[in-house]
Amino acid sequence: MSSLTDIPGIGESTAAAMVKHGIGSVEALRAGGVEGLCEVPGFGALRASRVLAATEALRDDAVVEKVAAPAKPAAAPIKPAVKKPSKADAKAAKKAKKVAKSVAKKAAVAAKKTAKVEAKAAKKAATAAKKAEKKAKKKAKKKKK
Repeated sequence: MSSLTDIPGIGESTAAAMVKHGIGSVEALRAGGVEGLCEVPGFGALRASRVLAATEALRDDAVVEKVAAPAKPAAAPIKPAVKKPSKADAKAAKKAKKVAKSVAKKAAVAAKKTAKVEAKAAKKAATAAKKAEKKAKKKAKKKKK
């Protein structure tokens, strides 16, 4: 079983912040996904997707270690049943890149929508402020008469 600090890019302080947000193990990290990890300060969608992809590489390494562990002597040599680590690493890196690209694209779309909503709200607030100012001026004018 791997610890959070076994993941590339996760040090002691980041792991402590993750634990404070309920992510105390690699399994909990995988279960929470990108959304859960984005709740931890310092994690955006891109970094979260990269860290999750790195956990997959850890999983692939663990499979390689289990298969490569010394077995009982056999009469004939047994060929390894897993791919070479370099292929597994390349596959994990390709998957991580694909996931990161997808998450980044979704984040960009969400940011664009948020910007539109904020702009609309600001415009509405400015209009309401102008109306309130006109109303106040009109009321002040009536008081003078």
